[in-house]
Amino acid sequence: MKKSMLFIAGMATASFVALTAFYTEEKTDQQLIDAKVEEMVAKFKADADATCRAEARTEAASLAAPLVEEMKAEAAKKPGKKIKKPTPPPPAPAPAPAPNTPPVDPQKGRGGTTPGGKVEDQKARGGTTPEGGKVQDQKARGGK
Repeated sequence: MKKSMLFIAGMATASFVALTAFYTEEKTDQQLIDAKVEEMVAKFKADADATCRAEARTEAASLAAPLVEEMKAEAAKKPGKKIKKPTPPPPAPAPAPAPNTPPVDPQKGRGGTTPGGKVEDQKARGGTTPEGGKVQDQKARGGK
């Protein structure tokens, strides 16, 4: 019985090794096949695209030829027509310069000032310090 068990174990090991080896080869083969298919698909797409573009160009040329002839005939009938470019509007005139008058002081126009705004006349008015005294000589405000 021991011999038969050893024989069965050996057959199982040999089967496992054989199947694993074939699976690896199949996997490698499948990768090669996939790469080849991708290459062929890319080549087919490039060829089909080139063919399609060539057909589209010939079709466009055959459709455009009568239109080009018609446009040439219309251009020959109207030889003197020119396209007029729109002219830009004239520039706006520059604003007139302001007259050179000195600025008016708003304080001089209010009531209570002396005419002409002379400082000496204002000092001579009533309510100022006596005989042009100093500001420190004036009575201090605040109830003293």
